[in-house]
Amino acid sequence: MFQLDVGVELDFVCYDEVGEILDLTNATGAFLFIKRGNEILKRTATLADDRTTGIITYIITDEDLTVGGLNYQLQVAVDFANGAHISSSIVEAHVAEPLEADYVEE
Repeated sequence: MFQLDVGVELDFVCYDEVGEILDLTNATGAFLFIKRGNEILKRTATLADDRTTGIITYIITDEDLTVGGLNYQLQVAVDFANGAHISSSIVEAHVAEPLEADYVEE
């Protein structure tokens, strides 16, 4: 991914402790935490229509990847109707600076 990318769809598949797809049927909400340097952003994510697939989706906005040349950390969290709250493993993604960041109009 690159700094200032917008509209990139990130799909996360949730697995339980034995490696099976986590059934999110009773989930009430999903979030994506994005650590950018020392700042942590909390974004609302979308649960798949078929919640038995364990898929959570987030689409990058213009406020998410504002700093380039940095490793971002991503972590999904899910709330359930019974009060349970789970967090995923952390995924690290490098966000590079695009060539346009250094482009100077002549």
